[in-house]
Amino acid sequence: MRPGTAESCGFGPLVSPFGLPGSERQLWDVGSLFFGLWLIPMGVLAPRSGLLRALSIILVAGGVGYTGSGFVAHLAPTAAPVAEVLPFLATIGEVWTIGLLSHTRAAR
Repeated sequence: MRPGTAESCGFGPLVSPFGLPGSERQLWDVGSLFFGLWLIPMGVLAPRSGLLRALSIILVAGGVGYTGSGFVAHLAPTAAPVAEVLPFLATIGEVWTIGLLSHTRAAR
């Protein structure tokens, strides 16, 4: 037992809600599923709020990428590099949205 670990502090080994060890990475992958599912409706509703159509497309594609990365991470663990690249468009869309909202707020 190594000092500073959960076991040395009296806690048992970390176990995810799914009964699998090493829950931190698995919970991150599950979180990416839900974040991707959040970006898809955000991208669909973006044009209705006056945001650019290109941003809408990037947000939907990023949401599909996040959702896909979660599935790839669980269904094909050897394809981890692919799972890390899939959410790239979401990062572009998130930064673009922050910039647009900051610019809109500063213009008021």
